[in-house]
Amino acid sequence: MSDTAGMAFTNSGTVAELHTGEWMVVANEGMRLPVALVAATVYDGTPAALKPGTRVTVWYRRVAERRPVADKVRMLADAPTP
Repeated sequence: MSDTAGMAFTNSGTVAELHTGEWMVVANEGMRLPVALVAATVYDGTPAALKPGTRVTVWYRRVAERRPVADKVRMLADAPTP
């Protein structure tokens, strides 16, 4: 078993659950990733626009916390509709 503490990971998906300023769940294709939102989390986009249903990419680390910690959250633009 490898030690992944402190390593950076990236995942994209849809915000399934949001507890503003505390944590969120990012989901895609059966995967649910809970991540902690901390004071040092950087937002690429307006944090107030973050809500369930928003497409995001999240950069996170596994540290000695209950949930992985988000370093950065990027809100993705929706695909154009025809």
